[in-house]
Amino acid sequence: MTQVSDLFTRMPGGHFEAGEWGRRYADDLGHAWAECPRADWLLWGAAILEVDHATITSATLACARWALELLPEAEDEARLEGVLALADRWCRGEATADECRESARQVLAIYQGGKKAGRDQGHALAGYATSAVAAAVLVPTYNSVFGRACGASAAALAAAQVAAPYDETVLYDAHSYCAKLVRDHIPFEAVVGSSGFKVYARSLF
Repeated sequence: MTQVSDLFTRMPGGHFEAGEWGRRYADDLGHAWAECPRADWLLWGAAILEVDHATITSATLACARWALELLPEAEDEARLEGVLALADRWCRGEATADECRESARQVLAIYQGGKKAGRDQGHALAGYATSAVAAAVLVPTYNSVFGRACGASAAALAAAQVAAPYDETVLYDAHSYCAKLVRDHIPFEAVVGSSGFKVYARSLF
């Protein structure tokens, strides 16, 4: 019988913590979805259950956008928002995955090229925000379920870290807020309607 914790067995890095959290719900995915404290876990589960690709992308973009609001430098926010807008267009069928891939590459190249050469807190914030944006814009490029799960969860994790790169208490609150954003974009009804959920449900009987 499939358990909630089984969804996280292939999750890089955070699979142990996510799995331990999932075990308390046994096979009750509905309550787990409603109470999950982290967006990266929600997005991982949604992707593994094969929720609609564009829906996952939209939820991931919401987390990245929230992270941009926390940046102290308006120029970074404006530049990175333009990159996210491209992924919005992909969700509407108005841009290609190749365009998203190239845009993400350019964003990372600008950041890694030394524009943020310092190592202060501002540098850390910009780094996490850039990572969140690049990972979010790459979600449309993944054809595999595993790729989408990795990309979306990485973007959400980086987005939460923009709020508090050095403060675990504030980081917990940031994870919770991002989780709310994901549920706003992916209600449990969308999970139930996914092809992966049908397989999950059949395994319960």
